[in-house]
Amino acid sequence: MNVKVFDLNNKIKVAYMRSQTEVVHIGLMVGVGSRNDEKQFLGFSHFVEHMWFKGTNRRTSMQIINDIEKLGGDFNAYTSKEETCVHISILKDSFPVALDVLSDIYYNSTFPACELEKEREVIVDEIDSYEDSPSELIFDEFEEYLYKESSLSYPILGTRESLSEISSEVMIEQYDQKFLEAKLVVSFVGNVPFEIFEKELRNTFLDINVRSMPLIDSGKIHKNDSFNIVRHKKTSQAHCVLGCEAYSWDSAYRLPLAMLSTILGGPQFSSILSYSLREKHGLTYNVESVYTPYSDSGSLSIYFGTEKKKVETCLAIIKEEFKRICNTDLFNNEIEGYKKQLLGQLALSYENNLNLMLSHAKSVLVFNKVESFNVISKKVQSIDASVLKNIANELLQFDKMSILLYN
Repeated sequence: MNVKVFDLNNKIKVAYMRSQTEVVHIGLMVGVGSRNDEKQFLGFSHFVEHMWFKGTNRRTSMQIINDIEKLGGDFNAYTSKEETCVHISILKDSFPVALDVLSDIYYNSTFPACELEKEREVIVDEIDSYEDSPSELIFDEFEEYLYKESSLSYPILGTRESLSEISSEVMIEQYDQKFLEAKLVVSFVGNVPFEIFEKELRNTFLDINVRSMPLIDSGKIHKNDSFNIVRHKKTSQAHCVLGCEAYSWDSAYRLPLAMLSTILGGPQFSSILSYSLREKHGLTYNVESVYTPYSDSGSLSIYFGTEKKKVETCLAIIKEEFKRICNTDLFNNEIEGYKKQLLGQLALSYENNLNLMLSHAKSVLVFNKVESFNVISKKVQSIDASVLKNIANELLQFDKMSILLYN
């Protein structure tokens, strides 16, 4: 994997990788997410994601869609707590059109009031739909409690009340202050020679007036006490998340914790909690461990769904597994296998060029660089079993963990 990372003259960061497929993937990722929303305008960044497709100074909403879809291309976008991204997948010969459309919607969106009113109702429906998916909703609600009183607690979708406060005038003003001031990354993976891509990119973005673009300061994280909250939901099974605050993007322990999370509840059936809860005891269909790093914090979360009468049994087993991990030489005996497992999963992720493009964008957004597989492999190989055990003893303290239960 050979990734070129460079700056345009106007300070836009670019990640380029040559692939050997007929489809190219191009994305714009900006360092603004839900934690950058004003309290009275929660959901603003996600609202912007929707409104990018609703008209510019040069294109109507239908023209934006048709310019890509008539060429067989595909649009998508997402908003997280620390970034918002829009991207296009399209045949390689049509990549100049994709670049132009992305630039147009980012810099020339008009946020028309009539479209804004319609899209507000679409997002309210999205909120309603999300609330009908407890296995997804519980993660966001867990972090709302975990990061109470800080910007990481802000809901990505916003609320019905906060969305009602966002007018077209507010959106234009906030967009200018936040998105056009923030760090922007253009990421490209496709079978286009670098010289051709760079020329087209510079032609597309040449006349754009981009300001100095640091990551937006999101405020400090306040350490909160652990919690144990039970929410009564009309669901057929119970849903539970337990976890704690963890390490940020720039922590030396980020990669070891990613390994520990995979060992605990990765996608493989042999992960400790999956084997114990599902394969050995038949208590749950779905159990997973999720490590989410942020710029100044992070979270480690364990999720499982089970019959309501089996929740306490599951929690007791998890507690015993935590003790076993912390008090035995498990890592010393299995460390080389765990390294191969993590590297294998990483290598598999590189087979998906869309995910690769998004990964490059995030890496440049956070670190201003993209590390090769060989560099990451060396870091993984250098992880010592004692480091994993120290991290486990710091974070896997069951009695100190926060718990949110839908029951």
